[in-house]
Amino acid sequence: MPCSCSIIGQEVFQSGVFPGDTDFRVFRDYGRVPGLDLEFVQNYYWWHTEIDEARRTTSGSLQVASDNIYAILLYFLYSPYLDNPAEFGDQKNVFFDFLGLFVVVYSEGVANAVNAILVVAVVISTANHMRKHSDVQGGCHELRSCDCMYDSTNDASDIANLGCNALVLNPWFGSGD
Repeated sequence: MPCSCSIIGQEVFQSGVFPGDTDFRVFRDYGRVPGLDLEFVQNYYWWHTEIDEARRTTSGSLQVASDNIYAILLYFLYSPYLDNPAEFGDQKNVFFDFLGLFVVVYSEGVANAVNAILVVAVVISTANHMRKHSDVQGGCHELRSCDCMYDSTNDASDIANLGCNALVLNPWFGSGD
């Protein structure tokens, strides 16, 4: 079964726009205990209603959740975070799934660096492109400007793809096989 993971859901949940809560919140807010809150998305409209019963959860869903929890626990057991958790402090991560096949996770610092590199790359690419086409004669400067931005955007996209390919995938996310 493919995984599904999106930072967008996390951001919406943390913003308070979605009026939801979780049993895990008390650990996060008062104990500063990091962790994961797993949920089933199939038939989500049953949650916290009179028909929210354990018997409605399929055995396949339980198996996939168990596989993922087992893989996560194994990863955590060998993690350097357990040796001295205070050393790592509070960290925010960017995470997303790639076509439901695997999850990519990287730190907020890496995200900021990637964004800064992309901005610099776009500025350099735009400047180079404009320099190459600055001797264009006639009334096509606006058209060249649009072409330049299109090329720069493509360059930035290529650089972003290279950066994503360089990221290390997290081995703890179980495949559910």
